[in-house]
Amino acid sequence: MMDLKFVNIKLCLKLFIILKLFIQESNSASVTLANLNTICCIDTGTNEITNINDALPYCTAIATFSGNDQTTQNDITILRGNLPYVYIYDNQGHSKMKKSIKPKHVSKFVNELVSLINDDKIDVMIFDHFAPESYWSRKNKDSFQDHLVDFFTKLKSNFPDKLFGLFLPKEEKYLKKGFDVSVIDNVVDVYLVKSIGYKKCKKRFPIRHTHQEDMRTVDPSNNLDFTLKMLMTLGYDLKKCLLDIRVIVNTVNWWHSNTKNDISYSNLCSHDPSSKRSKYCSEILNGFYEKGQLISKYKMAGAFIQSIDRDDHNCSCTCGLFPATQCISAGLKGLVAPSLVKCIAWGLPPKDRGNIPSDDDSSVDDDSTTSDSGPPPDLTPAAGQPGGDPADSSE
Repeated sequence: MMDLKFVNIKLCLKLFIILKLFIQESNSASVTLANLNTICCIDTGTNEITNINDALPYCTAIATFSGNDQTTQNDITILRGNLPYVYIYDNQGHSKMKKSIKPKHVSKFVNELVSLINDDKIDVMIFDHFAPESYWSRKNKDSFQDHLVDFFTKLKSNFPDKLFGLFLPKEEKYLKKGFDVSVIDNVVDVYLVKSIGYKKCKKRFPIRHTHQEDMRTVDPSNNLDFTLKMLMTLGYDLKKCLLDIRVIVNTVNWWHSNTKNDISYSNLCSHDPSSKRSKYCSEILNGFYEKGQLISKYKMAGAFIQSIDRDDHNCSCTCGLFPATQCISAGLKGLVAPSLVKCIAWGLPPKDRGNIPSDDDSSVDDDSTTSDSGPPPDLTPAAGQPGGDPADSSE
């Protein structure tokens, strides 16, 4: 009897070891650019959302920034499921990053990253603050790029099944005087194209506005189009490039204590502004769709959505769940614009939604009372708003 019990224990141990090895093998499976079609970045851990099941049909990977102290490794484990994990390394400034990859420091830096990647089960690591500054001398720039190639070569030798990439600077002058693509492209697997740096919200608008809708602003897709064409001219293969699309509400007074948590669309749509709260610049849903279209147009690797927990994750705007993410996903897949791009309640606080036409208004499209997810949105097109009828835009 004891022998049989001992045999059963040994069998259980063997099964446990096999299962553990299987899990490790699954976690270390090779990641390709196809896995990065739609990267959903998380800013707030599980503070805003406790699960992203409603967004999982659109997300192909989960990401976070190393400098983000709100998102723990436990949060990532809860939210990622079986999705690849993309880690944006940005917790060192440019001067420290530059020093870390010099010959006498690079081995130590690589060893630190090897431990980090293994401990946190990272599949893709993208580095920020590595772009050469435009004021560097040519000699220093070449030396830096040689160090960068050596660093990536050493790091990749430890993880041949993982991807490593670089953030590209967003300013045109830095792009033109930045990396020599012919030097770095052999060791860099993926590039992340930053959002274009337009005028900040607080400089574009005065602090006080009568109506929230006056604050609306769009990152023009034609400006992004210009940037992507310039990248091709510089020699970048856009099939290796991800487009950073910011899903976040910009405030003119972000440092005010009453506005620090008001940078998600769910919060913006669920609170009325007051004298103690700021006004905000928001993006219309068709703008998100058009940015997704650029990814399809230029056959880019995919979208980096920054950040999915700033999207409307609880339908406060009455446009469905994760509507910005849905629009980006439709655009990058080359699909027709979803009907929710016409939802004029998007980005408006309750008091500014008071004058929105009701669902039985004659201008509402026949198919506007349904939605893929969440409560039925109000899809009445605003006058002149993208997605509206020609008659509306003629006013």
